[in-house]
Amino acid sequence: QDAPVMSLQGHPEFSDDFVAALYSARRGKSLTERQVDDAIASLASPVDRERVGQWMANFLRTAR
Repeated sequence: QDAPVMSLQGHPEFSDDFVAALYSARRGKSLTERQVDDAIASLASPVDRERVGQWMANFLRTAR
């Protein structure tokens, strides 16, 4: 039976320092210098927990 699907993989347990280290370990390998710099800079941006939670709740209410 066909059914709508939603998948997310967030990691709220990861600290910014840990995530920055993960990005840095990939510098010059699977990520460019620019990609790593941009990714690390993005850690200072606000998170969208409430928005994502609302998306999930709306999906669960309407998916059939």
